[in-house]
Amino acid sequence: MKKYTIIEIVEFEKNLFEYTKSSVEDLVLEHCIKTQIIHPTDIASKTEKYKWIKHICTSIVASTRVLTDESNENINYNNVNKLTLQKNNLVKIIIKEISKRLYNTPSDYRWYQ
Repeated sequence: MKKYTIIEIVEFEKNLFEYTKSSVEDLVLEHCIKTQIIHPTDIASKTEKYKWIKHICTSIVASTRVLTDESNENINYNNVNKLTLQKNNLVKIIIKEISKRLYNTPSDYRWYQ
């Protein structure tokens, strides 16, 4: 078993914290708030906008888990950066899907008017 230096351990702890502090859904919602697609009160009130975005997140995350089977992968020093990258890529995929649906399907955002 490899012995890690203090610097490596601290780096791992920092990376692990970054990985675990926010879920994919949290990151998507944060982006949607920043881009004014929704407002924090939409989340608190569980409005239709919020439910719509949450549904897209849940669907894509579930389908990704079916395809990759990496959801049960143990987080360790060797893979925390890879898993963080995968999480961030998934967030980008979901944001693109939300954008595409807003652009292509007016009925999906009738609550937006």
